[in-house]
Amino acid sequence: MRKNLLKAAATLIGAIAVLAVAPASFVWVNQPEVPAELLE
Repeated sequence: MRKNLLKAAATLIGAIAVLAVAPASFVWVNQPEVPAELLE
């Protein structure tokens, strides 16, 4: 029973990690080019 609970917790944590990282990396990869004037 405890092993089952541990596996469920690990799956849940893994799913949350993927859901947190995937949108962030997607936004980072697809960010538009920023003109040099705006960076100064």
